[in-house]
Amino acid sequence: MNTPAFPSGYAIRTPINQVLRNTYLLLALTLVAGAATAYWALASNARPLNIWIALGFMIGMPFIVNALRNSIAGLAACFVYCAGLGYIAGPIIGIYASAIGPQVPVYAFVTTAVVFFGLTGYVMATRKDFSYLRGFMFAGFIAVVLAIVANQFLQIPLLSVTISTVAVLLAAGGILYSTSAAINGGEDNYIVLAANIYGSIWSLFMNLMNIFGFLSSD
Repeated sequence: MNTPAFPSGYAIRTPINQVLRNTYLLLALTLVAGAATAYWALASNARPLNIWIALGFMIGMPFIVNALRNSIAGLAACFVYCAGLGYIAGPIIGIYASAIGPQVPVYAFVTTAVVFFGLTGYVMATRKDFSYLRGFMFAGFIAVVLAIVANQFLQIPLLSVTISTVAVLLAAGGILYSTSAAINGGEDNYIVLAANIYGSIWSLFMNLMNIFGFLSSD
């Protein structure tokens, strides 16, 4: 059989990236699951989860998802992680909406959507490799966790907003990093990618809500 010859500079059209497609399909499903549990927690007037339990869940579950990444249990763990974050968010959204006004979560949601689609579109258009952000994000994550723990005792509002500002930058970096990894082959497991992107979106929304709440309050 003869091998077809192509003119110089001809680019063969490649099929849709399977990893990227599966990642965003799973991300869409987990966003629905997270929104459902957030609504349920909000509608049932659930109390905010204990900060230490919430921190343990947010830090521990990504490790569990990663450990089970190549099994159906990993898919289940991803949904548990995303639904759990939704449940954590529900009562906090209710507090901001009732204490300051519903515009705070709305502003945070709209800004989160604009940032997410903007950053995702930028990476897809340029196909830039953001793998160099990994070390920076890990160091920033450790610093933010330590600052959150410290502020549980200090209770300084300005420190809380500073932490949220840094967390917003880290979340944006996480979206860039994970999207780049899906496009450029840095990560080929769609369960891990979807969980990472979901976590970045959730962190972006929650911290933007804290910032808008601070700016909107007396």
